[in-house]
Amino acid sequence: MKKLFCFAFVSLACFMTACSTITSDLTEEQGDIIAEYAADILLKYDKNYSDKYVESQPTTEEATFAEEIEYTTPEESTSGKKDNADGKETTKPVEETTTEPVLSSIEQILGIDGIKVTYKDFLLTDTYPNDSKDNFFVMKAVKGTKLLILRFDVKNVSGNDIALNIMKSNAKYRTVINDSDKLVAQITLLLNAFNTYEGTIKANKSEEMVLVFQTNVKSKSDIKNMSLDIYCGEKQGTITLK
Repeated sequence: MKKLFCFAFVSLACFMTACSTITSDLTEEQGDIIAEYAADILLKYDKNYSDKYVESQPTTEEATFAEEIEYTTPEESTSGKKDNADGKETTKPVEETTTEPVLSSIEQILGIDGIKVTYKDFLLTDTYPNDSKDNFFVMKAVKGTKLLILRFDVKNVSGNDIALNIMKSNAKYRTVINDSDKLVAQITLLLNAFNTYEGTIKANKSEEMVLVFQTNVKSKSDIKNMSLDIYCGEKQGTITLK
């Protein structure tokens, strides 16, 4: 199991830009649990990420993100013109097309029933979580950068427990700062990471979850506006954060 842990952790390092550390005062059982969790994430993300990050070696995360997203454009409408036998042109009525509804909530984009996802706030920090004593896994920003942590309240609004598996949606998350800086969400071992979450939320209970990005922005005051783009299969939407 220790070999599995080492392999999983080293492999995950290929996926993450930010540095990651695991506290050393773990019992063997705790280490085994983390190793299994790491291996599980590797297996589930291998199909969608390994070819892009390991083989093609894109120069930027944004380039990789763009390659993975299939952008859809509305079909061009035709006038319906057709020639008659006498050579005269007739016009068929143009059929009305149904416009796809704009998806304005995270749960709509991901197709989650019984769950309400609400954006809370964001942090700019050197490490996350800050209370590292009580956490097995800690992320550290690369020198000269900051970790941008988007925090969400994920509430079960149904009357029953919900087994939530956001990881299987294979959704892509990108935040845009000041209409120019485009950042792709990091893959982490954080148990409360929104993009890799898999667990059960009790009826009418809430969990705080996060998306982690790495940025050159040094201060909150430097962020004038910010949005979150989410792509999930054929669904996509933008959430205004600031």
